[in-house]
Amino acid sequence: MAALATTISVLGAVALFEPVNGYQVRRELLSWQLDQWAQIKPGSIYSMLATLTRQGYVERHDISDDGRPVAVHTTTAAGRHRLAQLLDQALTEADPLSPLPFHVALMMAGLLPRER
Repeated sequence: MAALATTISVLGAVALFEPVNGYQVRRELLSWQLDQWAQIKPGSIYSMLATLTRQGYVERHDISDDGRPVAVHTTTAAGRHRLAQLLDQALTEADPLSPLPFHVALMMAGLLPRER
């Protein structure tokens, strides 16, 4: 269940703030204190970004920021669709014995279309 919470958190943060680099995702998720209540650690954020990129849900774009290389991430159409699926799943199939995905999805529910 922690992996689902991490996936929703990272994919949701990219969708909210794109284009966004890994440090910005990390900083935002830590400001929400997900490291404390959802046990999402900084290293898992970068690992999840790489996984989501491999899966085709996130695209990595290498840019130059004052001559310094920076990787920024954006969601793909498949990533936005997958995020909606994960949010729907976590919100409708909540497990009272493992409520972490529900809590994270509730935090990201604003990413769902209003009718949902």
